[in-house]
Amino acid sequence: MARLKLVFVSLFTVGTLFGSVSALLFTVALIGRAPLPVLVLIILFTIAASLFGWAFGPWFTDLIQSWVYHVEKLSLPELQARHPKVAAFLEETCKKNGIPVPMIRIVQDDNPTAYTYGSIPRNARIVVSRGLFRFLDTQEVNAVVAHELGHIKHYDFVVMTLATTLLQVLYEVFWVFSRMRSRGRNNPGPLIALVAWVLWFIGTYLVLWLSRTREYLADAFSAEQLGDPAPLQRALVKIAYGMAEVQLTAGVQSQRLLQATRAMGISDPKAAPSLGNAVRALQGGPQEGNLALKQAPVEAPEWGALGGDVAYSDGAGTSSFDPSQIEPIFLFDLFNPWATVSELSSTHPLTGKRIQALNDQARELKKTPLFSLARVDRLGEQLSSARLYGKFFLEVVIYFLPWILPLPALLLLIFLPKAVGLVPMAIGVGMLVKGLYRYAGTAPFEKTTMYELMCDPYASPLRGRPVELEGEIIGKAAAGSTVGEDLTMKDRSGGLVMLNYEHWFPLLGNFFFGFGKAGRLFGQSGTATGWFRRSVFQFVDLHELKVGGDTIGSYTRFWGVSLGFVMIGVGFLVGAAALVA
Repeated sequence: MARLKLVFVSLFTVGTLFGSVSALLFTVALIGRAPLPVLVLIILFTIAASLFGWAFGPWFTDLIQSWVYHVEKLSLPELQARHPKVAAFLEETCKKNGIPVPMIRIVQDDNPTAYTYGSIPRNARIVVSRGLFRFLDTQEVNAVVAHELGHIKHYDFVVMTLATTLLQVLYEVFWVFSRMRSRGRNNPGPLIALVAWVLWFIGTYLVLWLSRTREYLADAFSAEQLGDPAPLQRALVKIAYGMAEVQLTAGVQSQRLLQATRAMGISDPKAAPSLGNAVRALQGGPQEGNLALKQAPVEAPEWGALGGDVAYSDGAGTSSFDPSQIEPIFLFDLFNPWATVSELSSTHPLTGKRIQALNDQARELKKTPLFSLARVDRLGEQLSSARLYGKFFLEVVIYFLPWILPLPALLLLIFLPKAVGLVPMAIGVGMLVKGLYRYAGTAPFEKTTMYELMCDPYASPLRGRPVELEGEIIGKAAAGSTVGEDLTMKDRSGGLVMLNYEHWFPLLGNFFFGFGKAGRLFGQSGTATGWFRRSVFQFVDLHELKVGGDTIGSYTRFWGVSLGFVMIGVGFLVGAAALVA
């Protein structure tokens, strides 16, 4: 069933993009005054560049990663010497599925991650990080390796390259026609540009949908190879924890690695720490031992020092976290309609949905599911439909209003080019309505913890929940940043949350706060009040931070509303300039 869905999604996405490109080019050909030769040359260049990148990209990626991230090549005999069980599983799985044994790369980074790249199965590379072996046991590492082999088995490189190339062609059509100038009244450029942009915008989300579908199938492939989805489920939880834990001390290069490989990685580095922070809160913060899940402390050596399989686990290949405590965290992923909206812009499915799909597969394989989502379903049945859906569709409109309102203004430009000021004005009105709704209400700030917030099934990326968190400021939200103004707090339950700070004087005030005062807050305990919002990741729009007798005000609400007025003012100025010209 999963393979059939993948085939359908692949054909639908590629077919829709190809049809859109063909229809646009056919329309352009019918318009004699259109810059067809220029457009054809740009499209041919785009296709040639994509083919070149697909064919030779793996070798360029090797060079870049070796230079920037200190990635080490590892031959199969070397992998056998260091991790014989992982090497044996890799060889056996490749032989069973007719896959050439991929080249192995090791990145010296403590973030638990793995990804694959290549152009065809014969030149595929699998990259695993040092952190993967720090946080996962051998069986869980095998599950991650099998997931990456699933991407190779299903030719994901080819399909995604084709889809992204067609998407790029749509953008090139938009780019060319948005710059088409004509002295006549019947200028087709703006209309074709608008249609191309809309098709490109829709196509972007289709490609992301295709990416998420391919992750599901890679998960299913991993479960089939191990005969049980539980190792991959445990790995997903541990990877989430590891990313949340390592982000506290990770340098800029480590964060850059995760962002650069976000679409290829085993987990989305933006989304995974949400689950990891909740698991961290369950454990009361970091403890000694692998994953801080009540395991014996093990010193994590450098990769080159590992002489065989080192079990970073509780010894039996099983995890000691309590799945029943983690299950309520998945209520948002499985029941909140905002989860689907938040997921639209993600390359990976939400973790709760991946866990659910693997649970379904466990029953097909006649295995006892690791997580009892039946308990989650019972909790979900008790949720208030009125709270979940009562204002949801209205709120979706408000959420996307800064994108929706400019569309009529763009259409009007076709007939009234001097009405260009209406576009920023429409954006400003959308931002104003969105900001006013986001911080509406007079509810008091409620004392809570990160674990409780992560279990809140009614959380929203739009409407902020007034909260008060007690904890310690432990660093910048952007680890390693010198001038970043946003902070990371470890609340009293051990969970982590980003505090979104805004100075009253935008940009420059943020710069000086991040460069100076923010660093002096590290290690101090205090109380933060603000508005909690959750999408793929979670954060608090800071209202006030009390630390060591000092009260630091934040203007997130003020600027969330005022920027709308600023954009409306810009629209007036642009419109006036257009009328005078």
